[in-house]
Amino acid sequence: MFSVNIALNSGLQRGNGINQETLPTSINMARSSIVIHNAVMSDEMQREALQCALLAVNMYQNASGIATYIAKEFDRKYQRTWHSVVGNTFSSYVQHTSNSYMFFSVSDKNILLFKTG
Repeated sequence: MFSVNIALNSGLQRGNGINQETLPTSINMARSSIVIHNAVMSDEMQREALQCALLAVNMYQNASGIATYIAKEFDRKYQRTWHSVVGNTFSSYVQHTSNSYMFFSVSDKNILLFKTG
C-alpha cells in the first residue's frame, strides 16, 4: 500500500512514480481515512471525487445527501449521467462507460461512483 497526500487545492500526489494501476491506495487525514479500492478514471477525476466526497461528508449527515451531492457535482462537471451509492455495506454489479468508475471509502462510508449512457 502506498501513501497519498491530498489537499483540496493541490490535488493527488503519489510517490515513487506509482500510477493508478497500483491501487488500492490509502490516505490518512486529520479526521478522515480515505481508501481507494478500485478506480478506472483519470487522476484528475479521482482527485475531484475525493474532494467532492470530503465536502459531502462534512455537509450531510445521511448517505442519501452525500450520494446526491456527489452525483450532481459530477453531472455538472463531467456531463450526465453519474450515479453514486453510499453506505457502510453493500454489494454491487454495475456497467459503466469507459474511464468512469471509482469505488472508495471515506471514514466508515463506502462510496461507489460511476457514469452510464
